[in-house]
Amino acid sequence: MCKKIIIVGFGRGRDYFDFNQSNPFDFKGYNLDEYEIIGIEPLEFKHHWEIIKEQVPIKIINKMAWVADGKRKFSIHPQDGKSTTIREKSDYDDRRVVEIECFDFGKWLMQYKDCEIVLEMDGEGSEVDILEDLIRSGRINLIDKLYIEFHEDKIERGYVERTQKVRDSLNRRGIDWEEE
Repeated sequence: MCKKIIIVGFGRGRDYFDFNQSNPFDFKGYNLDEYEIIGIEPLEFKHHWEIIKEQVPIKIINKMAWVADGKRKFSIHPQDGKSTTIREKSDYDDRRVVEIECFDFGKWLMQYKDCEIVLEMDGEGSEVDILEDLIRSGRINLIDKLYIEFHEDKIERGYVERTQKVRDSLNRRGIDWEEE
């Protein structure tokens, strides 16, 4: 059986692998020798990724996971490098907007329907849209374990209510998930 660890919002990647620890090939208790790792990140951090690739075999998709194929406006916060496509997010900066390519994550995920999938999501606000789409389409059932970071402290306009609906739906469906 194929096994995948998919990390949405991979960034520079250094948050996920600690090469100073005794077993850098351990990710949340998963032995990385047994999994193909796929990092999804719309910003480009080639230097950081090359260093990680020397230690861990990883495939990087340099696009944004989203609910449709196409392009989206993407704000890069100048102080800390945080980024988002969500206008309501507190660190969205109209002065630093670029257009990025995105892909339909749910449709893309279907290619791994026969695999064990561990999904880590830190989409800086987009995770709710993606999860709502996965729930609506039933593709959420492709995921064996979900780790999610919501951003309720940074987004207004119904985000708290939407995240609660996502939590409730994950629980009702019996999805194995943890909030980070």
